[in-house]
Amino acid sequence: MKKRSNIKYLMFGLGAALFISVIFFSWNRVSFAAKQALNKWMILTMIIDKIERFYVDEKDTDALFEYAVNGILNGLDPYSRYLRNDEYNEWKKRYQGYYGVGISYELIDGDPVVISLAENSPAQLQGIELGDHIVQIGGISVKNKSHNEIQELLVGPQASLVELKIKRTRQSDAQVYRLYRQQIQVASIPCAYMLRKDIGYINILHFTESTPTELDIAFTKLSGDGMNKLVLDLRNNTGGALEAGIAVADRFLTAGKLIVSTKGRSSKSTEQYIATKENTLSEIPLVILVNGNTASDAEIVAGAIQDWDRGLIVGTKTYGKALVQSEFQFQDGSVLLLTTARYYTPLGRLIQSEFPDSETSKSVVVKKFKTRKGRIVTGGGGISPDILIADTEVDETFQNFYLTNRYLFYSYADQFVRDSSLTDINFDDYIQHFLVTENMLSDFYHFAKDAGSFSNRFMDQDKKLTSFALKKEIAGRLWGEKGRFILSAFYDHQVNRSMDFFNQAEKLLK
Repeated sequence: MKKRSNIKYLMFGLGAALFISVIFFSWNRVSFAAKQALNKWMILTMIIDKIERFYVDEKDTDALFEYAVNGILNGLDPYSRYLRNDEYNEWKKRYQGYYGVGISYELIDGDPVVISLAENSPAQLQGIELGDHIVQIGGISVKNKSHNEIQELLVGPQASLVELKIKRTRQSDAQVYRLYRQQIQVASIPCAYMLRKDIGYINILHFTESTPTELDIAFTKLSGDGMNKLVLDLRNNTGGALEAGIAVADRFLTAGKLIVSTKGRSSKSTEQYIATKENTLSEIPLVILVNGNTASDAEIVAGAIQDWDRGLIVGTKTYGKALVQSEFQFQDGSVLLLTTARYYTPLGRLIQSEFPDSETSKSVVVKKFKTRKGRIVTGGGGISPDILIADTEVDETFQNFYLTNRYLFYSYADQFVRDSSLTDINFDDYIQHFLVTENMLSDFYHFAKDAGSFSNRFMDQDKKLTSFALKKEIAGRLWGEKGRFILSAFYDHQVNRSMDFFNQAEKLLK
């Protein structure tokens, strides 16, 4: 039989400690509820013990422990969860960054091909380029390795050395780059750009520790470019670091205004977050884009802006996820993310759509609230936009093909860029004037056919979608993820419609 895990010894140790403490302080003095809880605890540990010792098939104790914990959490809500140490470290990367070299890649024909480089990262500063093929990492061939295997080779301790062997198309010899890992903060703002001569656009993908600083940098840059109106895109932003969301809302509100409040069963879970800053962001006409995937911290920002008549919310209704997850870390590095409170907007609106309890799923009642300027807003499930702008329907068949075969589009874009003089083109000129020609489409169809992914649908109704996907991937090949995001924004129906409502946004400031 396998050696019993530390987790099991921990469970029995805790149970024994509880039992001894109960005996010490006298069983008769313990409440009936406490006795019942102790009995259930002891039964749970004994069940795991019996399964490990007598079940017909051998079972890993750690796995049994996770089954038990997840079974408990499944009876609470969809967001409370238990993370092993490795899962927690991976989860933190999105919000706190990681130590690496700043490379994003796509697996093409078994090779990791560089598709984006983090600003001022070791890879960018040492001269690695978009389109480079990674041959080896630390002397280990990465041909046909999985994404997780490659990531394990790329990341490591701070300031540690890693060697990358890089093959550049049309160069006979591979080059070795010696890079020292540094903290790579996952960019939460992939692009900040001028949509028109006076309208800026900032897209916040999620909230991380660096988001407030990224926003300040983006705002300063766009202001220097002549921005006096702002479209803030929070679509598909599912939240992240609460403090970052609070700090973003703070920048658009005057000091002293309530941003959000939390209410929970514990007194520690009941808090108010108040704006403290006074800056120019509180004066610029503001339109915020939201959709059904806007959730959590992004809903906090949208709700505060709407409640204080600070800006106009446009798009579609948000997701309605506004629950506080508190972190409880254990000695083995694992973490319990437990829902401990709900968020409420400054007017007291409940953002959460539903909160299932152990017995039934309860729907929240929609209530009406009035802002100081007399606007009616609703609470009880997501943030409803001031102006509804429906998104255009997505061709799911093409979208699935594009996502599944993205390497085809990128490979073609890579080949096209290397065969053309596009490396000298200005980004503004590219967006406004570059067209995917019929000859390019024909070339791509043959390229896809040779790869075994040709579809007759390319020849008729998907021509427009194919042209856009190719232009997007060429932009990505030239300017990385930033290029893809900016190009997508220029062709986005909701982004373009949102700019028609700045007259209303300006009136809210008066």
